[in-house]
Amino acid sequence: PQLRQLNNILVCSLCAGYLIDATRLTDCFHVFCKSCIVGHLQTVRPSRCPECGQELKLEEEGCLRQDRVLQDLVYKLVPGLRASEVHRRLDFSLELEKSLPLELATPVQIALSPRGGQRQIFLLLAMQATIGHVAGFLCDQHRLSATGTVDIYRRNTRLPAYWSLAELQKLRCRETDGQADWRDPIALTYVIADRDSAAARSSRDS
Repeated sequence: PQLRQLNNILVCSLCAGYLIDATRLTDCFHVFCKSCIVGHLQTVRPSRCPECGQELKLEEEGCLRQDRVLQDLVYKLVPGLRASEVHRRLDFSLELEKSLPLELATPVQIALSPRGGQRQIFLLLAMQATIGHVAGFLCDQHRLSATGTVDIYRRNTRLPAYWSLAELQKLRCRETDGQADWRDPIALTYVIADRDSAAARSSRDS
């Protein structure tokens, strides 16, 4: 009930959804989603506020201003909205970058360390790079034989080779309700194993 009472200040009148990138018109102080009001002003002439009809002086600097205080309030009052929006933007970025060479895509920093060890390796990889790419790098670094394998872990969970770094970003997004700092590296650990050695030990033990 309390949220419904606040809907008149939390909801964009153009899309009828909760405000995203809340943007205020300085001429009349009405607020809309940034994408909604920019799209509206690009298609409607003369430029008027869609809520009150006041003509807008778009030629003046600062006629549109981001309202961070209101946006923070929206995120605080609407559970999961921030995480959902960050998730959506990650999906959009990943789709956009699928056609780009890896070296041109948005980088993600990861911090690798052996399980139980202290030494860290920092890598900067594209979002569409996979855990398999990370394992391959470690195989090369440690000069493993053809039977050598590297398992990558996040906390205590072994990650499948097909997972992309974008999936890890989404996971961190869900865990922190979208408030994670994407500049912080993703901490991963790894374990090196040799299938032939393990099979030989198992045979001796039996």
